Amino acid sequence: MDEELFPVASPALPGLAAAKTPGDIAALPLVSDMGLQGWRDWFNAATCAALALPPMHTFADSTDAMLAAVHGIGAVLARSRVVQPYLQRRELVRLPGPAVKARFAYYAVHPAHRAPGPAAMLFLDWIKRQAQEPLAPPDAPRPRRAGSAAAEPGLPRVLTRP
Repeated sequence: MDEELFPVASPALPGLAAAKTPGDIAALPLVSDMGLQGWRDWFNAATCAALALPPMHTFADSTDAMLAAVHGIGAVLARSRVVQPYLQRRELVRLPGPAVKARFAYYAVHPAHRAPGPAAMLFLDWIKRQAQEPLAPPDAPRPRRAGSAAAEPGLPRVLTRP
């Protein structure tokens, strides 16, 4: 399942109202994680490569960084699939600028010599359907669909390992 990164912040973050463009985000306190893809990559994609980045609060985990943003520590690059509940509850708001495709994706993996059992196949069918659902806007309830999803780009890939 592919994912995107985009900036979010608490609606109560001081200075948030002045962030009208991607370049304005650099004036906010920034929160980061120790991932291989971060603010420099995002500012490059937003055509703001020449900006000097301020010192950042850095967390080992992207979820901890996002929770720091919920508590008003600063703006964070959020993972599109993980941030949805926070956007829906309005604990975070999306900031201006592009969504950048994440370098990593989610995979379901099983040994090549053993096919997934019935329960695992039910789970895989369910997770594929969930991934196929478009990400809901903050106000929309998540729709439910019946049936199984076909393998398409952007959906979880079932891989085998020897």
